[in-house]
Amino acid sequence: MAELPAAAAAQLAAQLAELGEEFQRSLPARLRQVEAALTALGKDWEGREVWDESDEAALRELCAVAHSLAGAAGTFGHPVLGATALAIEKLARQLDADPAARVDSARLEFDRLLTTLTVATGSSPPALTAPAAALSGARK
Repeated sequence: MAELPAAAAAQLAAQLAELGEEFQRSLPARLRQVEAALTALGKDWEGREVWDESDEAALRELCAVAHSLAGAAGTFGHPVLGATALAIEKLARQLDADPAARVDSARLEFDRLLTTLTVATGSSPPALTAPAAALSGARK
């Protein structure tokens, strides 16, 4: 693979760092999106006879926001955040596909994952400088 000239590598590293900072600033809003989708699903699932269209929409929204968060977290070096968002997405997809799985224990699992997600959004990105480090072998 061809190496980037030093100036181009530095510019790319600066752009990646800015995108990483932008992602970091977006975390509170992204967390609120996940929380809003979970709130829309309600709490007591086992006693619920019918899931209406708004419940289905909330599950789809939860899948979408968790998927987006998982991908961005992976890109910007947040492995715990990414894995947790992926677990939320996976559970939401399972519940969307299998209504019989919509039991209180699944809701409790969402609550546990949300707690992990909340903690992970407060952590500093461990790999924000990884793209710059990867580019350090650039030509001078």
